[in-house]
Amino acid sequence: MASCNAFVEVEVNGQRQRTATRPGDLSPQWKETLFFDVRDPARFPALTVDVSVQHDHSLNDHNSIRMHAFLGRVRVSGPRSPDEAVVLRFPLDKRGLFLRVSGDMALRLYLVAD
Repeated sequence: MASCNAFVEVEVNGQRQRTATRPGDLSPQWKETLFFDVRDPARFPALTVDVSVQHDHSLNDHNSIRMHAFLGRVRVSGPRSPDEAVVLRFPLDKRGLFLRVSGDMALRLYLVAD
């Protein structure tokens, strides 16, 4: 893949959001804040946060059958306290052994009161 049109999709507690696409960037960075509604904050440490990196084919090929291609994923749980809301780095899990994509994801997870 000569270039990548990457975006990140985040799912928490059945809610899904995505970042903007970074066209043509092999080392994309996002400094975006995504907000999710967590009805019971006491459950936040037990919730799984699923973060996947995707390639958007539609920017290069409008006739593409598959609009997105999976590049990697990180699954983590929420922090147990506000003190744990530091930036942590996680390696991307790949879908297959022969996938040449590699990288890591830096995340900061925290609760904000209404």
